[in-house]
Parts: sequence; C-alpha cells; structure tokens
Amino acid sequence: YKCQRLSLQKSDLGLKIAEIHILKQDPKNAMRELKNLIRDNPSLIAAKIQLGKIQFDSKLIREAMDTWDSVLLRDPMNRE
Repeated sequence: YKCQRLSLQKSDLGLKIAEIHILKQDPKNAMRELKNLIRDNPSLIAAKIQLGKIQFDSKLIREAMDTWDSVLLRDPMNRE
C-alpha cells in the first residue's frame, strides 16, 4: 500500500508541476512533465487529457488527437 500511495503522490505532484508550467506560459516543459508521467503510468487518464489540451492549445492538433484517441481506446464508450 505504501508503494501505491507514493505512486499516486508522484502523479499528483507531476500534474501540479505541469499546471505550474502552464501558469508560467511554458507549455514545452508542461508537456515534458506530462509525457514522463504517462510513460511511468500509462493508465493516468488525467495526464493524457491535460497533455492533449496543451498540445491542442500549442497548435499540435495531430498530436492532441492521438493523445485523446489513446484515452478513448481505454474507454471506447466514453461519449463526452
């Protein structure tokens, strides 16, 4: 359980760090942080959604679509 809690804490911290990069208008480092989180925990949907938003806002439309498609593959019945 301790290992699982540490993993969740790392994910939460990584999401916050990415958010700070966005607030500082630094999408490149936000994307780097989120990609690292996703690499370490591929099932972290919140990181994938946030990464897709940043990619879209950065005019990286194809990458955003690929990122969001990976979320839909996990839950194909998601209609949102």
